[in-house]
Amino acid sequence: MNRSLIAFPICTLLILCACKSPGSQSVGASKAAQSEVKNGPEAREWLKGNRNESALASNRFGLTAEALEFVEQLYTAGAERVIVPRTCLQEDPDTIKLEGGPYADCLSVFLPKDSEKKSAVLRICRREIEREGFDPDEGTADDFVFLWWD
Repeated sequence: MNRSLIAFPICTLLILCACKSPGSQSVGASKAAQSEVKNGPEAREWLKGNRNESALASNRFGLTAEALEFVEQLYTAGAERVIVPRTCLQEDPDTIKLEGGPYADCLSVFLPKDSEKKSAVLRICRREIEREGFDPDEGTADDFVFLWWD
């Protein structure tokens, strides 16, 4: 199933870039914009409880089970927390009725403080960023990475 992108202003500002801590203004994003992608349900639980067969980035993962595997990889590598940002959730009645549950096309991955674990998580994130055709070296990753699939 292919989904069309609904343009979120926050996605335009932070498309697939690693962002600095909330106190910074990296990549032109405001504190409020960064805050918006740092709030939402925990991804693993959201995916497990979602009855949508393709709940996350269906053009990338296909089935929800594949998306869940990706989230598990992030945690295994050392991610502190992985969420589905509220700004990326499509949980309107029509989506739920047609697809069986909410849908999203992005994740926020919170990085661990441990440098080895952080490097491992960033490798996974950078691979996804490159896969989408973006430069994985843009910005710095102080505390989280915002991943968005088109």
